[in-house]
Amino acid sequence: MKKEIKKMYRAKGLALHIGVGLSTIWRWTKEGKIKAYKISDGITVFDIEEVMSDLGLSPSTIETRVKGA
Repeated sequence: MKKEIKKMYRAKGLALHIGVGLSTIWRWTKEGKIKAYKISDGITVFDIEEVMSDLGLSPSTIETRVKGA
């Protein structure tokens, strides 16, 4: 069974999903490498497809990172 991938992630979930640290997510956002969407005070989300495209990652790249292979 294949795990369902969410469309929008908060910073911590995105960091876990793509295998980087939380501070890296915020640094990339500040540098303009990835786009964040502030949906309310204290809640920022990221579109996973947009982030993958911005970083040049494919779904298989992420699956490999998460599995640690």
